[in-house]
Amino acid sequence: MKQRYGLGTPSVLALVILALLAQSTLAQATEPLVQKALELFFGNTANATADGELLAMLDVAITMPLLKLNGTLKKLPELDEHGASDCVRSLIQFGEEGRDSTAAWAQMLGAFYTSRVANITTGPPDMFGLRQAFPVIRRVAMAQLVKAWLTRWQRQFYEAHRVVAIRKGIMEYFHISKAGGTSWCHAAKNNGCRAQVYDSAYICQIGQFDDRVRWLNNSFHAQRTGRGARWGTWGRPKRATDMTTCEQRFEFAAALGYQYFSNEYTLHEGFEDPDNVGTCPQFFNVILVRDPLKRLLSHLKFVTMQMKWDYRNNTLFHNTFTGTDSAFWEEFGPVLVDNYMLRGMLGETVYHYPIGGIGAKQVAHGRAILQQYDLVVDLEAGHDVLDDVIELGVGWPHTLREIHDKDSTKAAKLLNLTYEDYLPTDIQRLFEKQGPDVEFYRRAFGRVLVRLDTLLFHVARGLGVQPLAATRLAELAERGPEAIKCGLLRRGPRQLNRQQQGGTRRRALLSVDGEGVEAKAAAAGPSWGQLEGRKEEAGRDGGGVRRAMPGMMEALGRTGARQLRRVRRRVSGEAGLDRRLALELGLEGVAEEGKEQDEGEDYGVHVGHGGLYDVYEEL
Repeated sequence: MKQRYGLGTPSVLALVILALLAQSTLAQATEPLVQKALELFFGNTANATADGELLAMLDVAITMPLLKLNGTLKKLPELDEHGASDCVRSLIQFGEEGRDSTAAWAQMLGAFYTSRVANITTGPPDMFGLRQAFPVIRRVAMAQLVKAWLTRWQRQFYEAHRVVAIRKGIMEYFHISKAGGTSWCHAAKNNGCRAQVYDSAYICQIGQFDDRVRWLNNSFHAQRTGRGARWGTWGRPKRATDMTTCEQRFEFAAALGYQYFSNEYTLHEGFEDPDNVGTCPQFFNVILVRDPLKRLLSHLKFVTMQMKWDYRNNTLFHNTFTGTDSAFWEEFGPVLVDNYMLRGMLGETVYHYPIGGIGAKQVAHGRAILQQYDLVVDLEAGHDVLDDVIELGVGWPHTLREIHDKDSTKAAKLLNLTYEDYLPTDIQRLFEKQGPDVEFYRRAFGRVLVRLDTLLFHVARGLGVQPLAATRLAELAERGPEAIKCGLLRRGPRQLNRQQQGGTRRRALLSVDGEGVEAKAAAAGPSWGQLEGRKEEAGRDGGGVRRAMPGMMEALGRTGARQLRRVRRRVSGEAGLDRRLALELGLEGVAEEGKEQDEGEDYGVHVGHGGLYDVYEEL
């Protein structure tokens, strides 16, 4: 009698494939774990197969690479790698023939990953290999596996993810506003990641990239109030930088030794041609997604709170925002209230599309880009899931569970602000217009990708896999950020060779501090490594910072002097709200008044959403 194999049935075939990869004793111990994880994230066999939407979205993930293969999608870098397109075609063909759970399927996929990325080994990984983990191919195969589950393959996928994260060494976090980005930046700091600056609002961008938000229409606001608006750069799509390509961005960030930065504007290389937009494959790419309606409400509250702080005039604030409707917000903050998540993902031009300009084409493109991310995190998933994703996916022992930034309820109480009095009176109309973002996230696809990744990390944890083989995360957590060193990104970015690295570093310094740095770099001054050593020696106490400052000034010249002035400066707030309270609220621009206007583009100084910040704690 023939036996049929489904999601819930252990199979002889599974053991055959396991024999290709590991000892059968490990496989037998793993089967209940895998089945338990499947049921946790996708339900039992009967429920999963009855969920037509789930199966449909799995099929979307499986067939998405066809958009590149048939020429519809221009940019999907991993399929340009040698052998990747053939691998995808074979996977899809196996699925169409019902052979995606056979030994031939497993051998083909295993051979591709082993030869192109990483083999499971007890030795140290190759740090200078291909910097491509093939997340699209991984998710195609994962979706196939969920439909006809096979054990043990999770470890091969996880090893590829882990090794390529180590090789890349620098994370670009795409910060969808009001979706946990400041908390993620705070977590990067807690886990010892090197960044240009950790500012008071935890925005954590590289100032020279101009990844600042363009939320608000300054002309509309000025007509209504007679004053300018923070974030009032809607309508200026082009970044104020020469570093617009992925190669230029990576060269700059790598040369200066950063491990982490965030980008709160748009994805890249789509200004001239929106169809060409995408992530930069040179970086370890991470994104947090959130329920679009919750995100929109949070965004409206945050802007309202910040405007009250900025106005310092309760009468003007009350007259401007009391009784507003959706039409007001569509003029004042068009990108905020019209499918903000997709606009940012699809580049500067799409970001500035008129109200109603986002539709089915943008949903399909956004899905294709989302599937290419190294890590997709769902803010709504709960801390148990987030812990698995952060600890196993990035090697960070300090997770979002420990962080509680920007509490809107607490902020409203301290500012004596009742949000309901100032939110749009017909807010339901705005909710109803978020259809594309809702389709992108809530109606299965975004959340299915998250569940695929979560399944991978949950099973990896159950198998006892450690992101850093030599040290357990719990031990690193006890030793602090200096020991964690940004988890899987601990080795930092590297150029192909030392000579290239030295040249790109000199060019990067030149771009932030002029020709004087070129002369200093040629002199016998302290090396970058020596400078980093002085910073580590300084510790976090003020005396240590002062001892380290002369060396920093020697290496960074004019910038170092300005950093020293920044350390010594203390700024008080106005209207009864001091600086400490403003920082507690997570407000921006709390240290703006009295600063030199030309400091905003210096190395180590970050303009962020629109305000300058005191960087004393991170020098």
